[in-house]
Amino acid sequence: MNARILFVLTLLGGLGALPVRAQTGEDILRYSQRFPAVDTRMTGMAGAAVGGVGDWGAAYANPAGLGLVRRSHVVGAFSAGSIQSDARYFGDVAEATTTQTAVGSVAYVAALPTLRGSLVLGVGYNQTQGFDRELAFAGLNENAVFDGGVGLRQFGNVFEDGLSGELSLVGAVEVAPDVLAGLSVNLVTGSYQFQQVLDEQDRDGNPVFLTEDFLEADLRGVNVRAGVTAEVAPGFRLGLATESPTYYRIEERSDLFDAGFFDYSITTPWRISGGLAYEMAGFLLTADLEFLDWSQARLRPTADFRPPFTETDRNLDIRQTYREVFNTRFGAEYDLGPWAVRAGAAFQPDPLRDELDLRGLSVDRLRSTYTIGFSLKTLDRIALDVAYAYTGFDDVLVPYSVVEGGVVLDEPVVTEDVAYNRFLVGVRVEL
Repeated sequence: MNARILFVLTLLGGLGALPVRAQTGEDILRYSQRFPAVDTRMTGMAGAAVGGVGDWGAAYANPAGLGLVRRSHVVGAFSAGSIQSDARYFGDVAEATTTQTAVGSVAYVAALPTLRGSLVLGVGYNQTQGFDRELAFAGLNENAVFDGGVGLRQFGNVFEDGLSGELSLVGAVEVAPDVLAGLSVNLVTGSYQFQQVLDEQDRDGNPVFLTEDFLEADLRGVNVRAGVTAEVAPGFRLGLATESPTYYRIEERSDLFDAGFFDYSITTPWRISGGLAYEMAGFLLTADLEFLDWSQARLRPTADFRPPFTETDRNLDIRQTYREVFNTRFGAEYDLGPWAVRAGAAFQPDPLRDELDLRGLSVDRLRSTYTIGFSLKTLDRIALDVAYAYTGFDDVLVPYSVVEGGVVLDEPVVTEDVAYNRFLVGVRVEL
């Protein structure tokens, strides 16, 4: 095989920067982009809770909302999801589907007795992201050159799995009449695994090139979240929340380079959110606006990055490539006592400064999420919660590049439609 033909996966989307491009801004996105909501009730409302919602999910959106809880309780939820990828490569379409099951959330919330106002404490775990995904593509590349001629049938499979979550300690207190303040300290933990199998055959089906690679990563991090919410008119609340940068320590193991172990850190941008909530006669309407500037994210080596890149090079590239975004979330709930229904939508814009433009293909990786939920009180103090979230986005994969004399001779493109279906089933028991 011509040595200039080298499969180098440079996936520019949800799969993030793969091992050959590790320690870039795409690593930050892969490890720190997360679900718009946690917990079953908040998932049904797409996570719109900065204005103040009395639920364990407030720990993720605005801890001050936990102060609206009136009775101590325990909650738990089981999460199951399926991720479908439709990939197009030289006119051929390939589908791949993978699934994930995990603990979605588990928590204890204590509404403590007070002479006036409220004081609520909580401790628990929330899954904040799922990495599971599979991509398959196949097609005849007429431009691919090898020792025996021109034109190769190319096949690729990319597998990812793992998840990340937060262990949170939360407190909320009424600091003035109808004014609540809250704080949460969150320990982030997770794991990520990646495998790729890449194959080339000539027109007669004879093998030309085959490679298999892997990467594993352990994630550890910490952040602090704080917020306030105030009732400014009957049934109408305004909220403000901020989240400190998450400081991640990443340990990666890979078979792609001579040094198979890499240890580095990631600092994510600040998150600042504002929201409103209107509650009256069983209706609850919420809306959030969240700002974060991905160009402020940083990579830092524990020792040294792989040459020829330096820490300055990587962070300069992040400042030039990524931008600020406004994430939006909207939710609604109708509660009739023994049962409640919910719906919501969330939108997470692409953090890249410009849309991907490869060989005339423009792709905007906006993530759109639509949710519904339902609750039923089966007994006096027990409620069953169900939620469903659908997330869809487009993606692009460049399987490899062939460069000679500074000229790109071949750079095929895989376009991909991704659909993520996530279900949560939970229970809430008042004490």
